[in-house]
Amino acid sequence: MNYFLICFSIPMQSLSSLPCRSSDGRSGQCRPLVKCVRFLAEVAELRSSPCLLGTGPDGAQERGVCCPHIVRGTATCELDN
Repeated sequence: MNYFLICFSIPMQSLSSLPCRSSDGRSGQCRPLVKCVRFLAEVAELRSSPCLLGTGPDGAQERGVCCPHIVRGTATCELDN
């Protein structure tokens, strides 16, 4: 008896990042945690700012974190995906 496994990925309906505010009031984009964290020490802070990414293929709400824009001097930079 032979078995075949077929795998495919269904993208989230709302893939684009939505604007949000972090728990300390900074503006940012709602993203998956793995696409936001730069340093392990940031994980706890980022988790304190949950947000909704959109609806997944099963109809469930996908959660992310509010990834704040990096401020350097007087310029605000947005992280690329």
